Amino acid sequence: MEQSVVAAQKVKPFGSRGGSIRSPFLCWTREATAEIPLGMEWRRDSDAEEERAGGRLRTGRKIARKEALPMKIILLKDVAKVGKAGDCVEVSDGYARNFMIPRHLAVEATPSNVRIWEQKKTAGAGKRTRAESEARALAEKLEGLSLVLSCPVGKGDKLFGSVNSKVISEELAKLGLEVDRRKILLEEPIKSVGTFVIPVKLHQEVVAHLRVEVTRG
Repeated sequence: MEQSVVAAQKVKPFGSRGGSIRSPFLCWTREATAEIPLGMEWRRDSDAEEERAGGRLRTGRKIARKEALPMKIILLKDVAKVGKAGDCVEVSDGYARNFMIPRHLAVEATPSNVRIWEQKKTAGAGKRTRAESEARALAEKLEGLSLVLSCPVGKGDKLFGSVNSKVISEELAKLGLEVDRRKILLEEPIKSVGTFVIPVKLHQEVVAHLRVEVTRG
């Protein structure tokens, strides 16, 4: 009985410091270890002691995580680092549902959407082919043309005014050649008499070179 009383007096609350030996229930001081009643067993902390860290409970064992499966989507618009409009790509499920689809940047690649996408893709390919063919035909006409512009000139063959892409586009229209002035890649307006070769980008794959002669008017 006296031995038990002595041990009990030297017991410190669980979690106290000062050279204590931890137990899930009691924490005994080093001085009390020799006076523990016979028959009492030590209990060590479990290797899977639960602790809260990073906002989640860990038990010392690996937690099986369910990885989100990717989702196939069809892009409706160009998205940086993802793809261009019309592309069928895979992104994370959360990114697709929380960002891409609500903002009408993409639709889920369901069987029905895929069929519609394939039809549009085929039609788009046909349009691009026709556009490229028309651009090449127009390029041949421009390559064989020498556009002559007569302009009023002052001292040093300097023009009164200038020749810009709008003027060139209008002169081509008079010859029955419709060319958007934005496709005429004139670095700066022409302000003097001379012969100039100007690139005209008619299509992504087609660039013609137009010869322009500016003479005294």
